[in-house]
Amino acid sequence: HPSLLIAMACNHMDCPDGAVSCILSYNGCFAAEALNYSLIAVQVPAFVRCTPKEFRYRAAGALAFFVAFQIVLCMAVGCSGVSVVWCAMLGYFCGAASWVFQTGKDKLSLQLVGITALIDLAALTYYAIS
Repeated sequence: HPSLLIAMACNHMDCPDGAVSCILSYNGCFAAEALNYSLIAVQVPAFVRCTPKEFRYRAAGALAFFVAFQIVLCMAVGCSGVSVVWCAMLGYFCGAASWVFQTGKDKLSLQLVGITALIDLAALTYYAIS
């Protein structure tokens, strides 16, 4: 939708003061916030379903690391956002897809990974051309 594309061009999404609230809210840019948090929300079902129960604490720890990494990175360079988090989750899905395929786990898991990867690739493409 064209109005979403125009809205994504928010000015001043940088956070020079390094405030966590500024970083996590894209400095008040609702369109960027909605897009990026939606990407994470779409990934959660696949993330949970593709992670064996015995590895879920490790996967949650890795996710927490990437959230912390995103915040520290933005504090250091004055940026905002959570794109590192959903891109890291995309990387996780690449590994998960391999595991799902090798173990013959149910097809729904593989389909969730595929759908999630396509959505993320669409977002990456949008960011690359905008």
